Amino acid sequence: MSLRRPEGAGGEGGSGSSRPSLRLPVLLALLALPAAVARGRPVLLLLLLLADAGLFALFAWDVRRVRSGKPPRVGRELPPVVSEGRPFEETLRIENPTRWPLLAELWDLLPEGFSPRASGQRALVPAGGELALHRAVVARHRGAFEPLAPSAWIRTPLGLGEVPAEAAVPPAVSVLPDLGALGRADALLRQRRLGEQGIQASRERGQGTEIAGLRPAVPGDPWSQIDWKATARRGRAVARERRAERKQLVVLAIDAGRRMAREDGGVRRLDRAVAAALALGHAALRADDRVALAAFSDRFVRSLPPLRDRRQLGLLAQALHGLEPELVEPPYAAIAAGMLARFPRRSLVVLFTDVAEPASARPLAKLARFLGRRHLVLLALFQDPSIAREAGRPPEDLPALYRAGAAADLALERQRGIAELRHAGALVFEAAGAHLPASSVNEYLRIKARGLL
Repeated sequence: MSLRRPEGAGGEGGSGSSRPSLRLPVLLALLALPAAVARGRPVLLLLLLLADAGLFALFAWDVRRVRSGKPPRVGRELPPVVSEGRPFEETLRIENPTRWPLLAELWDLLPEGFSPRASGQRALVPAGGELALHRAVVARHRGAFEPLAPSAWIRTPLGLGEVPAEAAVPPAVSVLPDLGALGRADALLRQRRLGEQGIQASRERGQGTEIAGLRPAVPGDPWSQIDWKATARRGRAVARERRAERKQLVVLAIDAGRRMAREDGGVRRLDRAVAAALALGHAALRADDRVALAAFSDRFVRSLPPLRDRRQLGLLAQALHGLEPELVEPPYAAIAAGMLARFPRRSLVVLFTDVAEPASARPLAKLARFLGRRHLVLLALFQDPSIAREAGRPPEDLPALYRAGAAADLALERQRGIAELRHAGALVFEAAGAHLPASSVNEYLRIKARGLL
């Protein structure tokens, strides 16, 4: 049942004061009724006053019975680490050390981003025992959270008063990005159904520079692909079969500046970028490549050294779970210099960022030109659905015509900015926020298949 949040209850050490329940003022009101006819009867008035005093004394004695020994206690049990979007169990535990069964009014308030966030209920706690209440909760946002302590009012045995239960502040909860979708991608890969997640199959054989084996030559094979020694031994034309190189380095670079604080479909663009980075990291690790991380705002805020072990995916999730956007413009020149110092060997640098306005493409072009001296740079940009929607909608009135014209101008300027990025040597792709993970994996597979790195 839904209850009003108890004021002043709970808190570490149970420092709240007791209060009368509704039953006490009702009894006092009933005792006040005879006072209307007791005028001129001092004996009756004295008896009524004694009854009121006795009732207050009974209230104090009733409260003292609960507070004299070990106080009732309420606590919350949560897993220290949970996955974003996946249900987990929360347990409220109420301890009653007294000799009487007690009625408890509980209020639980979780941090913003948990659903359901608030709950209130009444429960009867047995004498000398405890009661555990369970409910399913879902964390909608990743991050590190410090929940408030639950609060509870304990009704005294006679029901005349209420005493706050002692409540300890629970430990912090870490909400990691959900890696379950990556496990589903593995299952689909085994069943050759990756298209259900928008990931296109890419053949490794036939391209690249790493030799996978030999096969009979077919018309159209380039002369450079013919293995002349094997042809001489077998007496027929034999071609080398090549595959995409392995054990290469993929750097996941995430812009955590002001550009990524905007929302896309009710989800922050930084959250979309984190999901895409995990999906791409998972694909690279499956391809036997090494994966590193560099997230930045006006400085580097998260980083992981290159690693090819599958444990790197869990390390990525732990490193990214508390990443929040900062309302600053990153110094891209300094960031590019720092990345060159961190990753001196040639690698694929995938930068998740956004071009919110056309002018913001210029510093990215400088970054791409600087990093492109040693690395292959892939820029993952967000499509702006509002621009495409307004530009493609037939105008029905004059304001709609103005909006369509402004959207067309913005789209044209954005394309000019993207052309500038490509001219600087960067590979660029755009994707809607919800499709960014699949699009990132597809671009990575194309780069590997074409042997661009």
